[in-house]
Amino acid sequence: MNVVLEYELEARLLTASYPFECDAWVTLKNEQSKSLEKFTFYIHPELEITAITDSKDNVLPFETELVIYPYSYTCTARKIEIILLQPLPSKKQERIKFCYQGWFNRSQIRSRSDYMHIDVEGAYLRGFGYSLWFPVLAASDADYNMSAKFKLSLDIPRNWRPLAFGNLLSESVKEERNYSQWETVKPLRLSMTQLSAAPWKVIGTDQLKIYHLPSGDSEKAAKIYADIGIELVRFFDRHYGAGLPKQTFYFAEMDI
Repeated sequence: MNVVLEYELEARLLTASYPFECDAWVTLKNEQSKSLEKFTFYIHPELEITAITDSKDNVLPFETELVIYPYSYTCTARKIEIILLQPLPSKKQERIKFCYQGWFNRSQIRSRSDYMHIDVEGAYLRGFGYSLWFPVLAASDADYNMSAKFKLSLDIPRNWRPLAFGNLLSESVKEERNYSQWETVKPLRLSMTQLSAAPWKVIGTDQLKIYHLPSGDSEKAAKIYADIGIELVRFFDRHYGAGLPKQTFYFAEMDI
């Protein structure tokens, strides 16, 4: 069995050439009893791989094909078979870099082939079982339930706000672009990696943030969520504060 230990993702939304571009560094550990010569990843069928390299920046040969894939909402995926230049010994790790781009449409939740939509401009990338927006090593039920650490650098238009999994480390606006960095504090199930970039408005406190869309109904609902959430935080701090993790909680209210 091969285990993904960490993903380091640099995602760009609405670039000059494509609506979606990403570089993904995947730390892979060989848990087999023998050396690993090749392995397989899967990604959304609308994304094209432009290059794959190893930790020494060597270009790795690979083959792709469209296949039936039961763990994607499209029931299809782009299968990527990668051949290592040097076999990876048992229990050893390797860091593989994927460069890819595609046509995820900003006006829909996941992609241009999806019939669902949200009537606010934005980009909504759901967990890998929905959109496969990063390469995943998942071909069985056991793989589907795997967890990994994540680091995410997100580059989006300045009029959008990011909302992603993990903790927000930084956010800034430079030259018409919004840049943010996110990181998980512990391994996260791959299916939980949801990402949104939209004209969010934010209310709440440092520990509890409510993201809502710029409409009257959304703002009213967000204020109610914020009031309830702040009272709950106070209650649990008062009664169980010593044992509570002091992480920030994010809630998103989406008008669908």
